[in-house]
Amino acid sequence: MRKNIAPFTVAVLLGVGMLLQTGCKKGAEPGTATNPKAEIFNIEYAIEQADAADSRQTRIAMLRGAYDAAGSLNERWPGDPAVASFLSESAEELGRIPETVYALSIEVNDLEAFQWALRQSADVKTDDRSLLKYWDLGPRWRDFIVAEYPEQALPIYMEKAVAQRDVPFFDAHIE
Repeated sequence: MRKNIAPFTVAVLLGVGMLLQTGCKKGAEPGTATNPKAEIFNIEYAIEQADAADSRQTRIAMLRGAYDAAGSLNERWPGDPAVASFLSESAEELGRIPETVYALSIEVNDLEAFQWALRQSADVKTDDRSLLKYWDLGPRWRDFIVAEYPEQALPIYMEKAVAQRDVPFFDAHIE
């Protein structure tokens, strides 16, 4: 029996050695690896862990980190074939991250994550019903939406301010 264990032990040790040599470690933060293959592993792992995260805020943070790290792959390792392959194969999955962060940020009332999602590519729906959901998220959200989409949001929000007698909002945007 001892003869059968030795080859297995050697194989396991070689596998662990290869992982350590490439810089791959379970749970490493995206953007911290020293080579492209390890960084790709970290990005994929972060996306996988984000899908399993219990907290929406944690999920937002993991998705943003993975997206930002993926965006910097070409800068860190220009011309690397593994990077080019990963980016082309994962383009659709990576492209959905801003929309996911956008939706999650509204659920958890995280304006900063919402703004990040907009900068990446997410679009605000500017119909009356959609704009009113931002009203309910609070004054910071209202001010941001009015600043970004004044033609669409201001008439709707002013009508809401009058109906609810929201004097501070009305006074701030009466111009």
